Amino acid sequence: MITWIPKKDLEHGAYYKGTCRNASEARWDANHDVFWHYRIKFNYLFLEEIKHPEDDDYYDVFYPQEKLEIPTKEIIFYETIPSTETNMDQD
Repeated sequence: MITWIPKKDLEHGAYYKGTCRNASEARWDANHDVFWHYRIKFNYLFLEEIKHPEDDDYYDVFYPQEKLEIPTKEIIFYETIPSTETNMDQD
């Protein structure tokens, strides 16, 4: 059984180490009630949202287990939901 930090204890904008199918690090966005993380698929880097386990019991969710002080890569928040994709073949 996976243990995780409840939503009520998450801090807006904080980074968390945890688990899901495609990420081990994510940033909590309380304004949109989701985590954001980077994912590479078909050599493209995507900024993708994922829900907390309290919000979904069917699809993949991010289980936050520990707050991170220094993230591996910065995740920038937007006022609207971003759709960011970068081709990893290009510099």
